[in-house]
Amino acid sequence: YMYGSVSTRIDYYDITSREKVGAFYGPQNPNRALAYDGTYFYTGNFGTDVYRLTWNGVSGSTATSTLWSSAATSIYGAAWDELNQCMWTTSADYSGVVAQIDADGNLIENHTLISGGIYGGACMGTLNGKGNTLWIFEQGNPDAMHAYDVNPESLTRETWGAIKAVF
Repeated sequence: YMYGSVSTRIDYYDITSREKVGAFYGPQNPNRALAYDGTYFYTGNFGTDVYRLTWNGVSGSTATSTLWSSAATSIYGAAWDELNQCMWTTSADYSGVVAQIDADGNLIENHTLISGGIYGGACMGTLNGKGNTLWIFEQGNPDAMHAYDVNPESLTRETWGAIKAVF
């Protein structure tokens, strides 16, 4: 499924049929940034707070939410990094900050990737056969997509203060 929100409702769509198949409710209006770690959903909306949601899988229900972290910077996008067990959140306040938050909700590092940048969404994927690539949408003139290599071999816990490769 693909998930998205323009209100407190989080809609989900079948990616094969491209049809909306259901919805559930979250704590924000809207639940702007959405990430999923395989167990929990995470969401936030232009602030520092990131909520962890437990959803029962029933369309129309309301997910239980708890404040998971206050380490984001004007959160606009989020991506769960399974290999590094952390979340990346993008900022929408022209600070250019991408926050790296550990699995316990603690800030690892604020990375300023583009000075004065304003970001949109984020997701994890691959690029040119390299796994674990962080993709970030930059809202600029012109808009741009950025890909960062965050493979565990190139970004170890000891060096998480620096993103190793920019494509």
